[in-house]
Amino acid sequence: MAWATSLDKAIGRKAIHLNKDESVKAILLALLLLLTAAFSIREHDPPAALSPSAPAEVFSAGRAIQHLSAIAEKPRPMGSAAHHAVQEYLLKHLSGAGLESQVQTAVALARNVSEPMKINTVQNVVGRLRGTAGGKAVLLIAHYDSLMNSFGASDNGASIASLLETLRALKTGPPLQNDVIFLFTDGEEEGMLGARAFVTEHRWMEDVGVALNFDARGNTGPVFMFETSENNGWLIDQFAKASPYPVAHSLSYELYQLLPNDTDLTLFKKAGLPGLNFANIDGIEHYHGPLDNLQVVDPDTIQHRGSYVLALTRQFGDQDLNQARQKNEVYFDLFGGFLVHYSNVWVFPLTLLLFALFVAVVVIGARNNRLTIPGIVVGFVSLLISLVVTSLLSWLLWKTMWMIRPGPSSAATQSRLLMFGFAALAIAVTVAVYTFVRDRATVESLAVGSLAWWVLLMIFISIFLPGATFIFHWPLLFMLLGLGWTMFSPPNKSNGLRNFIVLGVCALPAIILMAPVIYQIFVGLTLNFAFLIVALLVLLFGLLIPQLRLIATPFKWMLPGAAAAAAAVLLVAGVVSNAIPAHKPSNRIFYALNTDTGKANWASDLSQPDERSSRLFGGATEKGTLADFAYKQKSREYTFSAAPVAQLQAPQLSVVEDKTLDGVRTLKMRLSSPREAGLIAVYVDSAVQVLSASVNNTSITEEPKDQWGVQIDGFPKQGVELQMQVRTSEPLKLRLVDQSYGLPSLNGASASAQTATETPDLTLLVKSFTL
Repeated sequence: MAWATSLDKAIGRKAIHLNKDESVKAILLALLLLLTAAFSIREHDPPAALSPSAPAEVFSAGRAIQHLSAIAEKPRPMGSAAHHAVQEYLLKHLSGAGLESQVQTAVALARNVSEPMKINTVQNVVGRLRGTAGGKAVLLIAHYDSLMNSFGASDNGASIASLLETLRALKTGPPLQNDVIFLFTDGEEEGMLGARAFVTEHRWMEDVGVALNFDARGNTGPVFMFETSENNGWLIDQFAKASPYPVAHSLSYELYQLLPNDTDLTLFKKAGLPGLNFANIDGIEHYHGPLDNLQVVDPDTIQHRGSYVLALTRQFGDQDLNQARQKNEVYFDLFGGFLVHYSNVWVFPLTLLLFALFVAVVVIGARNNRLTIPGIVVGFVSLLISLVVTSLLSWLLWKTMWMIRPGPSSAATQSRLLMFGFAALAIAVTVAVYTFVRDRATVESLAVGSLAWWVLLMIFISIFLPGATFIFHWPLLFMLLGLGWTMFSPPNKSNGLRNFIVLGVCALPAIILMAPVIYQIFVGLTLNFAFLIVALLVLLFGLLIPQLRLIATPFKWMLPGAAAAAAAVLLVAGVVSNAIPAHKPSNRIFYALNTDTGKANWASDLSQPDERSSRLFGGATEKGTLADFAYKQKSREYTFSAAPVAQLQAPQLSVVEDKTLDGVRTLKMRLSSPREAGLIAVYVDSAVQVLSASVNNTSITEEPKDQWGVQIDGFPKQGVELQMQVRTSEPLKLRLVDQSYGLPSLNGASASAQTATETPDLTLLVKSFTL
């Protein structure tokens, strides 16, 4: 029996050797896929910023940031002093560069505001760089207002600075054929008011041939070209030729159309103009809040944005813009350096080709006895179970985290730890499902069952979202070729080196295309859509069933177990890291001065006092309301403390014309704010019927109310003209309230500088008039 014992030992040694070989190949394949995914994502990072000493003809983020230091020094909501200062800064640089520059002033009635009425005075800053041919113009758009609680460094100061640096670079070279219009819109944060005013009222609108809009939702990351106008074929062709670092795909174009979001470009698209939309979307915790400041601006992101602005302006500046419409295209970038694009007319031919290839693979597999119908069904159901379980688990886990996490919500939605945790969860569930069924069907049957889902989704997407088909067409093509190869290989060599290489190579296109797209969807839609992100990951894993088998077989249940453990660790770490309480914002403080009575008060909600409010409210306090400063004299209750009377000039009203005919009194008045407050409210405090009203000849008449009132935001320094027609037998009593950000200087010292906080301080002055 010695020979038998020796044979058993030899077989055992060979089995151990084979297991080691399989383990090594599994690890190598896993590393190949992971490193390819990491590389393809990493290559989409923005280019390195150039210093201020870069050659004059190129865009330099270092030079742009010099502009940004002046632009984003303070919050600049409409009508604020900082807003006016940036407006003057823009005019100075446009005029200094020799452009025909102007301020477009318009009045916009805010929609969906019940009471009081609210109107905005919009002040767009516009400059025109003349070309040599005088054809259609290239329009560059960036809004220059910010929210009152944000310095607006990234949103949208970085875009303003990029346009100014682009202007400087353009002036160093030969003039372009087409004119270039620089449009710095006002009131974007209030509802794209400046863009609407330019589209409907400005005489240069009819000269525009193409519009490029630049915005931001966050402080870092690559700048995406995420939206185009319809019939974008010619635009995409020019974009591909000119952009040195293109980051774009037509899936974002399809998804954005399904979202309720709007930007300034929305108005130009509705007006029928061709255009492209750009924004960086990473660092969402630095969006629309105090953290959007100079200290956290990413110079590389500015460099990427500037590379678009300058290159595309030069490209479109020398093109015939009358041909800017061709059939939509499918497009996607490779490694952030090259754009692949082709007409939508190829979508259905490619879909039919791949469907035919899928059928051919199934026929070949059936003839070679590599497929069974029950096995295909198992594969089909297994992917469905993986999709449902992972999506449901992710949704439940995210909802649970949202309820228990006390930290800042915006930071958590883009947490990389949580994202990798959900990815590990997707791996754990998918590999566990297929490990469970691996002995119930051949790997080829399981793969065909999973690919059936891909074919069905490909057909659906081809019909309803043609721009998204690239993430189905090209990965599916290579995987069908790889699976077809395995159908011809002998079953006993399915784990051979040749199959290993072929399957590894065929997996790369799917990883290269889908890894960045899934990551970008995570950054764009955030973990609020965790269920969608993990569903896309599971679909990717379903495409790679042969590769997953090679990776998982040597380890059996160890791989899903390790992935589940990693998911638990990452998710817990993500929750803990985002559970640090956010910095508590300081209390909003009002300085309320009634110029009729000569009394001033501090007012604030002191339910949670802080150091600053404790200092200002150190004396006697009482409860009260800001009724004199409010619509219908209704106000919530605040804590009051007497304040020194600041030397501030009250809002002014002067009667320009006053006449009465048939019981209807028509008043034309001039309203102004000597201290240049950003908002003035006008309230009627007498029993009158307001028949009509207008501000700067823009009608603001609405349905009759118990009390008439209007708030004028973005109040211009030169004031406005208010005209009213009223029916009354008694004097007309008007109450003017002006409002500015920050607190006044008292006794030579400012109570608070104008800074960006969650709830900025306000100074309110009221003055009454009887006419």
